[in-house]
Formats: sequence, structure tokens, C-alpha cells
Amino acid sequence: MTSIGNWKTLYTSGFTVFKTYLNGRLWFNVNYEYSDLEKTFFDNYYGEGGEYMKKSFDEMTSYMTYMRDQGDINFNGVVVNEVTYSCRSYP
Repeated sequence: MTSIGNWKTLYTSGFTVFKTYLNGRLWFNVNYEYSDLEKTFFDNYYGEGGEYMKKSFDEMTSYMTYMRDQGDINFNGVVVNEVTYSCRSYP
């Protein structure tokens, strides 16, 4: 299954499972709160590492928003560099 946002790219964010989870939950009930689903996913999927993975996810999405807002029409959401591959979020 290809989640929305992974079309026509060889790269995924590593959070494809999260997108699949959201698609599955929201398919049946669009009234769920995103923040509740996000917390439930990270706590259960990553266990003790959930807080660190959530921090990494937040940093990545902030960086993607920044890049999008720069107005580069060639930016497609795929960033493979030191930001996406750093371990600065982990203890």
C-alpha cells in the first residue's frame, strides 16, 4: 500500500506506517483528534522510544514546512541530508 505523499518517489520518510495508521483510523471516523492519534501511535508503535521518535518527527515536519515556505517550486518534500539522517534527537 502506498500512502498519500509517497507517489512518484523512491524515498519515504520512514514514517509511512504512521501515515497508513492515520489513513486507516480516519477512514472510519473523521472526527478523531489528530493529536490523540499521533500520541497513541508514537506511544504504542515505538514503545519507550516513542518520545524520541516524536521529537524527530516534529523536527522533520518543521524542516519540511520551512523548506516548503521558501517557495522553491522544485521542492517535493524529499530531503536526504544531515538533517534527516542526524541522531541529535536520540539520547
